[in-house]
Amino acid sequence: MSIVQPTASTETVAPGPEGLFPFDVVRTLPLPPLWQSRETRAWQGHIPFARWLLTQTRPNTLVELGVHRGDSYCTFCETIVAHGLPTRLWGVDTWQGDEHAGHYGDVILGTLRAHHDPRYDAFSTLVRALFADAARDFAPGSLDIVHIDGLHTYDAARDDFETFLPKMSAAGVMLFHDISEYHSDFGVWRLWQELTDRYPSFTFTHSSGLGVLAVGTAPPPAIQWLTGLPEDEAAAVRQFFQAMGDGLQNAASGRVLEDRITWLNARLETQAESQYRLQSSLNVTVDTMTGALRRAYEDVGPYVRQLEFDVAQRGAEVERLQVELDAVRGDLNAVLRSSSWKLTAPLRTLAGGGAVRGYAKALILRVLHRVPGGEAILRARADLVRRMRGAGAVPAVPDLSAAKEALRQRTDADLRALLEGEGRVRLPSSARPSVSVVLVLWNQAALTLACLRGLETEFGVPLEVVIVNNASTDETGALLERVDGARVIRNTDNVGFLKAVNQAVAAATGEHVLLLNNDAILRPGSLAAAVATLESDATVGAVGGRIVLPNGRLQEAGSLIWSDGSCLGYARDLPPEAGEAMFRRDVDYCSGAFLLFRRGTFNDLGGFDEAYAPAYYEEADFCMRLWAAGLRVVFEPLVVIDHYEFGSAGKSEAAIAQQRKNHALFRAKHAEALDARHEAPNLERILWARHRLPAGTERVLILDDRVPMAHLGSGFPRTRTLLQAVAESGRFVTFYPMDKPDEDWAETFEALPPGVEVAMGRGRPGLAAFLRERADYYDTIVVSRPHNMELYKAALASSKPAITPRATVIYDAEAVFAVRDLNKARVFGAGAAAIQRAEAAIGAEVALAQGAARVVSVSEGEAAHFRAAGHTDVRVLGHSLTPTPSTRAFADRRGLLFVGLLRDEDTPNVDSLVWFHREILPLFQARLEKVVEVLVAGRSDAPSVRALGQQGLTLLGPVPDLTPLYEQARVFIAPTRYAGGIPHKIHEAAARGVPVVATPLLAKQLDWRDGEHLLVGDTAQAFAEQLARLYTDEALWESIRANALARVQAECDPDAFKDRVRSILARG
Repeated sequence: MSIVQPTASTETVAPGPEGLFPFDVVRTLPLPPLWQSRETRAWQGHIPFARWLLTQTRPNTLVELGVHRGDSYCTFCETIVAHGLPTRLWGVDTWQGDEHAGHYGDVILGTLRAHHDPRYDAFSTLVRALFADAARDFAPGSLDIVHIDGLHTYDAARDDFETFLPKMSAAGVMLFHDISEYHSDFGVWRLWQELTDRYPSFTFTHSSGLGVLAVGTAPPPAIQWLTGLPEDEAAAVRQFFQAMGDGLQNAASGRVLEDRITWLNARLETQAESQYRLQSSLNVTVDTMTGALRRAYEDVGPYVRQLEFDVAQRGAEVERLQVELDAVRGDLNAVLRSSSWKLTAPLRTLAGGGAVRGYAKALILRVLHRVPGGEAILRARADLVRRMRGAGAVPAVPDLSAAKEALRQRTDADLRALLEGEGRVRLPSSARPSVSVVLVLWNQAALTLACLRGLETEFGVPLEVVIVNNASTDETGALLERVDGARVIRNTDNVGFLKAVNQAVAAATGEHVLLLNNDAILRPGSLAAAVATLESDATVGAVGGRIVLPNGRLQEAGSLIWSDGSCLGYARDLPPEAGEAMFRRDVDYCSGAFLLFRRGTFNDLGGFDEAYAPAYYEEADFCMRLWAAGLRVVFEPLVVIDHYEFGSAGKSEAAIAQQRKNHALFRAKHAEALDARHEAPNLERILWARHRLPAGTERVLILDDRVPMAHLGSGFPRTRTLLQAVAESGRFVTFYPMDKPDEDWAETFEALPPGVEVAMGRGRPGLAAFLRERADYYDTIVVSRPHNMELYKAALASSKPAITPRATVIYDAEAVFAVRDLNKARVFGAGAAAIQRAEAAIGAEVALAQGAARVVSVSEGEAAHFRAAGHTDVRVLGHSLTPTPSTRAFADRRGLLFVGLLRDEDTPNVDSLVWFHREILPLFQARLEKVVEVLVAGRSDAPSVRALGQQGLTLLGPVPDLTPLYEQARVFIAPTRYAGGIPHKIHEAAARGVPVVATPLLAKQLDWRDGEHLLVGDTAQAFAEQLARLYTDEALWESIRANALARVQAECDPDAFKDRVRSILARG
């Protein structure tokens, strides 16, 4: 790239709209671009403005930082060609991607070059470099326009700005894209707020936002005009360019749909032809198979008799193994000798197909997978259990043997390709590792390679890999010659897993040690999650996770130890994301297939006890010793490995004998703890045994519509803080979502404490079965909202046999929802009959509380309805908020803010916003004699609301983080005309330091005083007048802000909220 020197522009533009919008320019603004990528649309809404900007400023030089697919850059190029501009362009990008644009290879750059180079190469250069490196090739004062659209974090955008600011000419203009993106770690909005206080600027909010910043000392006349517009004219300019941009985007969407339709039509024709050919082939096949079937039928009798013989043989093998196991349990023999029928009962019921109960059932389930055909029996049992639990039709568990064979074929092929080629395995190797990954190898080189490939891309945690090769006799040695970055210990004899682990840990240098089976593949993010959990609390001694088999089902999600010393992996054969497996909990132990612990702790406890050598029970023994030392073993669902299972261990008689020997040793060593703390073997007690809770811990079931995500309104913020408070009180919580039983787990983990179990996948149809399955499990059941109380009662009443939970039932009515209908009827002037129906509905709703031990409501006003109906134990639980007031001063704020879900017509939020726009906003703006921006945050699907987006309101859609909006807005509006409960949105706005104008209804629900805590308008005229007062009177604004903050601190104190929750849940 040649050095660019500053040049003086000789072009001039007549000031004012006439000179700025000549016809030859205006006619090109809405034309579709020649280049338009299919994947990215965020910039297309700014194409008309980009064309206008270049034609009116006629820059000599322009640099774009972050070209990506080229939507904006090619627009600049097209405009230069179309209008004969003297501009020289550079587009800078690494074309490797980032966490915002995604990571990608050379295909995107190649596609862009194929379009760009033949057309624009004479005046435009695509530069593959880091922004800072590219900046060195531009002289100070040489650039007229710089468009910043790279990594969108605050720090990255600020660095780009500061790097290129010295390069800007006196006419310099900088463009910032994505200034309206507030989600994730986007931070351009924050930088934009800072820069607009220092430089003349203009803000577009559509298409993710575009900021225009005049950084030069002598901006072009067009930029002086644009950045100097009064707000009402600026709003008109925004609307003009947004309308043109929307037209382009709509046209582009139409073309995509047309292309899709054309493609689908072609696919339909192809499918029709294929179907015809397949049908013809099928007819021939059916005829052929029919003849073959007739011939085979004559020979089927002997085959069936052989199958019957095989089944009988397998049944005999089951009986033989059962007798063997019974014979080695001395503590059981005394019981068995006292009553001979107990010895034969498990075998009789197994042979007869009945349900095997209690102790013998647990023993059979633990060994059945070793018997030929046993895995099929276990799969059938798991399917039956799920159906009995009311989970509906559950697909059969995919065949494990077939899945293992497919995995074997893939890994064998990968190993051959590596050993026959020139490739290598390059493992991360840190000089100061946080984790030492320990792998013990004995043959199975192909599976080992798959394991190493999983570690090869693990850069999230500093680590070292310590490998012990236990005298493998297969290709393991050759594989290790191809491995870089590992420390390899080569044993001349197979010393077994246990001693090899002790050997590896002695050589390790990491703060933590991860035991990882060589037939396990670590999923991305798992190691970081495990380390975070281990380091979250000094009492955590070890961390394990979900183990997924090749057939896509769970091997285990934490493990439990019965009082007889036998062990059981929890949740085997369930889907990996079953609710039972997706919450953090303390467990008896976790499998050594993935077990993370502190190296110092391991050494302090003397490592694995070599009395168990060569293997079996060593990790269970280690975890028992951790518990004895006051340390916890934690199952973390964010940790996931794929595990072949029995990749390096066999099922020989010697192995089974070693398991029996070590089981006896384990039982004797930990007899006192097992007898005192662990459940007796009984699958009917697995819910209790799966979770190591402190003695006396209460279990609470909470029923509500859906997982209370942070962005939801409608009472869900209160549900969320309620769940958190119950969990923090030391109780174990299960949350049962009634209406939306399948949520995204990542969002669920963000919304709820990690130890809350979420009963996904059941919903309303599965409620009765769930309550029956856990009838004795919970101490308290909290039912939220009236429709869920109806469903809860119906589930109990309709169940056969009847369900009689032992739990105390608490009805969290939140609000009397029928009150909203009464308010609505009065607002719209409904007749006396409608009023009577609404009042009757209130009585019916209150009656739902009958049978509940306690009623909870959101306010004293709502609680009064229940007290008047004769309910004696009625508690009030409002909201929990920690005030975090925004810091901007009155003079630095502008605009109004509305927050709320606007998804459906005929709802309070939609009615309030439409009423505000139709009747209040015109009066308010006339009173101020200027246009004031109104920002609307929240899902806006209602058609009547979407129409408002073209009429002066800025619809932002869902905004995960409202902080920037609270920093910007001067006044919060709450024009709600009918609603029930308590307006949490006002609490939140006040807690963020934004004063509120509301209706009398909301003020009454809060019991806040007009003129002290907020301003109240009972009509459109009054609301507009109050809004104008608060918007223009700084002293009044400061007074209302301070008083509302104090009120929120008093009413929504988080500690007081938690105390009320504990009081509500207190038994007795």
